[in-house]
Amino acid sequence: MLSPEEKKEIARMVAEEVMSRLKTFLRQPEPAEKLLTITELSERIGYSTKTIYNWINEDFIPHIKTRSGGVRFDLNKVLGWLAKRKCNGRATRRLKI
Repeated sequence: MLSPEEKKEIARMVAEEVMSRLKTFLRQPEPAEKLLTITELSERIGYSTKTIYNWINEDFIPHIKTRSGGVRFDLNKVLGWLAKRKCNGRATRRLKI
């Protein structure tokens, strides 16, 4: 049989483990990545700012308009959008003869 002190110690250890697991489970999601400006996006993806402005005007690229009239970009969404647009060029296509 366990003594009352041993029972308390086991209860304390179990409570600590449960709290630790709950904290891990209930952890707040990581803060969203910083939204990029047109210049920052241009540097990251290798397209000119003029091209990006054209895409914005055509409502072609995923973007967020700020209250002050600026434009920001979520890099993950833009990269996903670029990946969907990727196509195989001649060098990667197989010719059927």
